Amino acid sequence: MRKTWLPWLILSPSLLFLLLFTWFPLGRSVYDSLFDTRMASDGAQYVGLDNFARLFADNVFWQSLGNNLLYILLTVVPGVTLALLLAVAVAVCCSAGGVWLAFYLDSAPAPTIVVLFTALFVVAFVASTIRDSRKQKTSATISGGG
Repeated sequence: MRKTWLPWLILSPSLLFLLLFTWFPLGRSVYDSLFDTRMASDGAQYVGLDNFARLFADNVFWQSLGNNLLYILLTVVPGVTLALLLAVAVAVCCSAGGVWLAFYLDSAPAPTIVVLFTALFVVAFVASTIRDSRKQKTSATISGGG
């Protein structure tokens, strides 16, 4: 007998996260788009597809959609194309290295990331320390000078 439950068991954590953080918010957004919700009102009024009709009739929507498509065309497409060309160039020029080259290229950014996060931690720590010392000086001045 085949064990068909094992792949599903292995995939279940990923499927759970996919459901919780992708499909549920997507479904909730579609559901919420069918209602007219105002910040000042207590409830939501069902309007069906009227929100979409207003959206497609709005010139600002079409302008922003065009801006986003232009941004994608000018940034994502050249970025992916350049990355693929560089990958092909590395594969052609350095094919002798094989697995060892892949290990190097995959691990090369790791020290940089560690240094950046360490620097970020130091900056946050120093800023927090300065902020706390200022608060202590202010509270000492207020309580002592009263």
